[in-house]
Amino acid sequence: MDVNTLFPSKYLKADDATPPITLTIKRVSWERMKDQDGNEEDKPVIWFNEEEKGMVLNRTNANTLTALFGSETDRWTGQRVVLGTEMVTAFGATKPALRFKHEEVKYDRASLLARFDKLFTEASELEIPDLDTYKITDQTSDATLLELGKELRGKVDSAKAF
Repeated sequence: MDVNTLFPSKYLKADDATPPITLTIKRVSWERMKDQDGNEEDKPVIWFNEEEKGMVLNRTNANTLTALFGSETDRWTGQRVVLGTEMVTAFGATKPALRFKHEEVKYDRASLLARFDKLFTEASELEIPDLDTYKITDQTSDATLLELGKELRGKVDSAKAF
């Protein structure tokens, strides 16, 4: 029996990202938890569409996400990331730690199309002008689909801000 099944965790651990996994960011929240000394504190936790467990967000991983997507955590929602591990020394011990990887995120066409369709529907509901520019066909490449999606996401986010 795997010892991790005896002591389930609400949060992701290094074993959960070995080998690396591709995830979609759902949200960032604050969670109350105990530190190593037993004192309660609030910590940021990042949640993903593909996982029930959240990930306690440390400064190193927050800096990586900031470099990739900007400092506003609301803009991280919907972004795809690769989560893996690397060996680190902390608190007097060397052990594997969760780290966001600077690797190419793997997309499958069906999920790209579903995400774009959802975004396009949201843009239509917000009555964003010139949506004809964002019409796609079966021949639209994945790279073009990603670029159109990023551009349209910016317009949707701007429309929601007002």
